[in-house]
Amino acid sequence: MKSTITKTLVIVVLSSLGLVPLLAVVPTASAILTTSKPDFALGETVYFTLTNTGATNINATVNNPWTIYKRSGVTWQTAYVPGIALQNWTLGPGSSKTWSWGQTSNAMVTIDAATYKAEVSISGVGTWSTTFTIGMGSGSGAGSLRIYNNTAGYDIYIDGSYWATALTSTVTVSNIPVGIHHVRLTKSDCEDIEETVTILSGTTTSIHVSMICGEEQEEEETDDDGDGVPNSEDGCYNPDCNLVDSRGCPKDTDNDGLNDCEDDCPRQKGTAANDGCPVEDKDEDGVTDDEDACYNPDCDVVDSHGCPKDSDEDGLNDCKDACPSEYGERQNEGCPVEAPQDSDNDGVTDDLDNCYNPGCNRVDSRGCPLDSDSDGLNDCEDNCPNQQGPRSNSGCPQQGFCTGTFMLAILVALGFLLSRIH
Repeated sequence: MKSTITKTLVIVVLSSLGLVPLLAVVPTASAILTTSKPDFALGETVYFTLTNTGATNINATVNNPWTIYKRSGVTWQTAYVPGIALQNWTLGPGSSKTWSWGQTSNAMVTIDAATYKAEVSISGVGTWSTTFTIGMGSGSGAGSLRIYNNTAGYDIYIDGSYWATALTSTVTVSNIPVGIHHVRLTKSDCEDIEETVTILSGTTTSIHVSMICGEEQEEEETDDDGDGVPNSEDGCYNPDCNLVDSRGCPKDTDNDGLNDCEDDCPRQKGTAANDGCPVEDKDEDGVTDDEDACYNPDCDVVDSHGCPKDSDEDGLNDCKDACPSEYGERQNEGCPVEAPQDSDNDGVTDDLDNCYNPGCNRVDSRGCPLDSDSDGLNDCEDNCPNQQGPRSNSGCPQQGFCTGTFMLAILVALGFLLSRIH
């Protein structure tokens, strides 16, 4: 499929002699847009190419000046608009530029079997388009349409053109070109029926309709509040809201007390003060700002007021406390300070003790056993710690024979002899 647009520039020059208009036709950009084939499978990448068929350059200022449209009845819906960035490029005479589309939509349009259009529009230069089909087989041929109706004698229009009159309620219309078509059924004193159908090559597509005719039209019930539920079934009068349930009462999808017509966030529970939207939690501690008394973005262990917990009441909140369930000191990251060890039980803690002496607690400030009399035996081993003595006598002085004792013995003996003589 292809389409060509040729622009001309008409310059009107008024002659100074008699003011006779002279027309000069100057050709401008001429090009053709084509696809790599007429029909693509669902999910298949579509390639389309712009070819300069003119004698002048085509100059563009953006990288993706194209849009994809989907045919819906007699109109075209925007299906995909690519991201656009400023980019200067030139397409010389005879040159081509190709783009691709991966059959995705960023315009909330379902990509299915249908007729599509690719359009390239370069500002100030021209617009070119080409149509193609997706999932329609070869993209050519014809199919049939079978209509099941509740009445006969209705006229059939396809894509705005009269096609046939149905003499019976059920009819089959043949030789309809492959593609998506807008079908309208009309009959005097009946409401029109409009349907969109997809015709596939060699197959028959069926539709089931029921025309409302004559008095049936007048019997349609009134709907005073315009919510789509007739008065006889409407349990609520709400002229400003048509998002209603089967009873005609406004829906509250998120059950937050605000109906969907008044709720800016109908699928998220919120508050009336915030127009039905959730209240923010700026510090992300799990307590919404309207109930949060503390701003603590680095701590989510909080109480019901949004303030950091201090479970062990040691002055450090649980997020900063390495031992949140045990009372401790700040300098020890909230953990209890352990008492220093004294492995040898000598009264000097291990961090100050230079000697390991589990059997002796008579020690100096360094934790080493004292030797008060400096006799080589520590006080714990010395039976006479304040008198020097040899190890063989357990640190006590030896009891030897001395001169004083000998002289005393002589004097006692002499005294005894002298007393005998007298």
